[in-house]
Amino acid sequence: MILGLLLVAAAAQAADMPIWPVDFTWSSAGPPANYECIRILETADPHTWDDNYFCWKQEKANPGMRWNSAGPIGGMRCTQILETADPHTWSDNYLCVPHGSPYDLSWSSAGQIYDKSCIKWIESADPNTWNDNFLCATPGAGGGSGGLESLAGYFPEPVFPNDFKWSSAGVPSGYDCVQILETADPHTWNDNFFCWKHGTSNPGMRWSSAGAIGGMRCTQILETADPHTWSDNYLCVPQSSTLRFIWSSAGAIKDHSCIQWLESADPHTWHDNYLCYERCQLTKLEVLNPDSYSPTYEGTQVIGVVSGGSCLGEATHTISLESVDTVEESVGVEVSETSEINWSVSASVQVEASAKLFGMGASVTVGLETSVGGSKSWSRSETKDFSEGSSNGVGQSTEYNSPGAAILFGQVDRYKFDQSNIPTKMHFTCPSGGSFIKDSTISLRATTYQAAHFEAMVGVFHKAACDADHSLPNCVRYLPYQYQNFFGDMTNVREGFKACFPADKGNVGK
Repeated sequence: MILGLLLVAAAAQAADMPIWPVDFTWSSAGPPANYECIRILETADPHTWDDNYFCWKQEKANPGMRWNSAGPIGGMRCTQILETADPHTWSDNYLCVPHGSPYDLSWSSAGQIYDKSCIKWIESADPNTWNDNFLCATPGAGGGSGGLESLAGYFPEPVFPNDFKWSSAGVPSGYDCVQILETADPHTWNDNFFCWKHGTSNPGMRWSSAGAIGGMRCTQILETADPHTWSDNYLCVPQSSTLRFIWSSAGAIKDHSCIQWLESADPHTWHDNYLCYERCQLTKLEVLNPDSYSPTYEGTQVIGVVSGGSCLGEATHTISLESVDTVEESVGVEVSETSEINWSVSASVQVEASAKLFGMGASVTVGLETSVGGSKSWSRSETKDFSEGSSNGVGQSTEYNSPGAAILFGQVDRYKFDQSNIPTKMHFTCPSGGSFIKDSTISLRATTYQAAHFEAMVGVFHKAACDADHSLPNCVRYLPYQYQNFFGDMTNVREGFKACFPADKGNVGK
């Protein structure tokens, strides 16, 4: 029993392992608040290595990391932490994790590792090139069942420009980067980087200073006023990427989202260069797996009513419902605001789902309505006319015999749908003529009605009761005023009709 509890506790702890890199941090000035840490110490190095720590968030499980400055630790998977330019015996320093650890750690003493997510280990007081050292691992590693999963798809795509950053002074904290380097340019281009935030997925960008990279979509980065061979420099993304960059060496481009690439040490007009992103029109929201969602029945809406009744004579009478009211259906859509959407032209959006979801066909078009905090909303509100007006009415009549009375209702069933975080595909068209699709989520609210249907209620009065009280049919005649705009459970309406025919006065449906 005790062993079972220990195993359950261990599994629960492993399932909450810190996720790389968002739950980790480096500190060269003591343990930071709200983190658990291991001390990174090389006693032979005099450059303030006594207050350096590698840490993970306090609420997360201990990842089992250990540090040793005297060689690898037996029974663990160890990564050498080495700065070859530092003479202070760094050759025997290792960071170790258990063999079952999800963290595939790699070390670099010369910049970030491509396709990894890296955390900078910097000791600014150490002159021995500790400004370009990184500990790297697969982004999203950690968490998962037993702590053994790599959650590479855990992070959302970075959104331009909010999740990107330019730096002309090394890799900024909290970012992964590609180095932007033209070796032929002497104006400090060795510390320039284009970066994306930790907690977003690697966009697969690559830099080339020797022409476009085959199999990728590349944007030329060119400053014609700079003589240092910038004509063959390209920033490239995978062909499947939603990032569609445009370069300008003469200021930001109107109606685009732009990030300035500034190297203030370069005199060749590098003060007006921008990487821009074409803001495209959102044209369609495609709900994924729409048949897995169902609207909820709310009640029945009365859209027309007619009644009749008589105590005189024995005859057959007919009542007909010649017109019905219209009802209003509505659809509301809310999406998170993203910089890639040109809101000024995304005035209307088609929402594709299913007839089951909307009750009105496979798609609706909604119009941009308002901004809600960090999101945008579209809505549509239309009347739905169930009438098929003609001299013969809307196609429904019923008979009753006197002495007796009847009432005829036109009605529709109302359904409501209200759900958040519905997976969708966002379809974009761009000013340049291109198009792309991006995964996202929406909140969707809809009020819909099924086609009109009719319900007749018929009753008879006892002849003796009618002879004694000719006003008995008035009970039924007044029901339309009571139930003209009724919404709810029709059982209540039926009971109201039955109440007009107590046992000593008549009966219903005979």
